[in-house]
Amino acid sequence: MKFTPFNLEEWFDRYEHQVDYMLGSSSCAGWTLEELFELTGETIDFPSQSTTATPVPGTPELREAIATWYKNSTPDDVLVTCSSTEAIFLIANTFLEPGDSVVSMFPVYPSLYQLAADLGAEVRRWHLRHENQFEPDFDELESLVDYSTKLIILNNPQNPTGITLNDEELKQVLNIADRVGAKVFVDEVFRGITVKGNPLTPSICDIDQSSIAIGAM
Repeated sequence: MKFTPFNLEEWFDRYEHQVDYMLGSSSCAGWTLEELFELTGETIDFPSQSTTATPVPGTPELREAIATWYKNSTPDDVLVTCSSTEAIFLIANTFLEPGDSVVSMFPVYPSLYQLAADLGAEVRRWHLRHENQFEPDFDELESLVDYSTKLIILNNPQNPTGITLNDEELKQVLNIADRVGAKVFVDEVFRGITVKGNPLTPSICDIDQSSIAIGAM
């Protein structure tokens, strides 16, 4: 199997560390641990930290902490990976075979659909259109799915458009997925970033525990 070069990350590698102001990335500026703990008022005791290998799914303490981010999840529902890209890779390889189809929001982070294509799945783009203020068209989503569709891929909050899907909109997606037996997979990396006092973006896992969400630090 050959994987498509990840052009976005190659672009970052070429320019990210060569400029004074980086406007093309969604990441914030890096902090030192000293700056982080100055903000939180906490300290960390490195001498007591073990350097042995951790359990494959992540340490129980970390998985327990992550589970509190969701209303009905337990540590057994949590798998810790080395970045969200590894999680995307595992999901694609678990659910997809050549000849399957996926429906993905577009534009969106490329690896969300690119890995599916590399595995031989047909990628159908659910476009968020500028002329519609990027609001999702659920009739279009309905027309894109069929019984070959194994994953409906969302990004909520959405990068790069900035839209968010509320509970009712996520339920609409779930109903469409249920009709064809597809799984809903949501990239929630930006969940927790709110503006103007808006509430926390809902997680798909709080609405349907059989769906999949990924997040990141």
